[in-house]
Amino acid sequence: MVYYRCDICGKELPKKSLRYIVKIDLYAAYDTLEITKEDLKKDCLTEIRELLEKMKDMDPRKLEEDVFMNFKYDLCKQCKDKYAQNPLDITIRV
Repeated sequence: MVYYRCDICGKELPKKSLRYIVKIDLYAAYDTLEITKEDLKKDCLTEIRELLEKMKDMDPRKLEEDVFMNFKYDLCKQCKDKYAQNPLDITIRV
């Protein structure tokens, strides 16, 4: 039998019990790019080669994590209710 655990409190969640899944995608956000006449005059191939040269000794996993990461968590009902109230766990001060 497959068992899950709540990733917040550690409570065991048997396969047939109610559980909630939280999925988070964390990615670099780029504003809409506007292409100018100056951009069209640039030597893009040289820029790409320079960028690839800089990246060649970098850790591929680190490069990927700088652009995109995703997470998946299993939660019990109680932890889901608490999480839904304040997903970023931020103390709000007035």
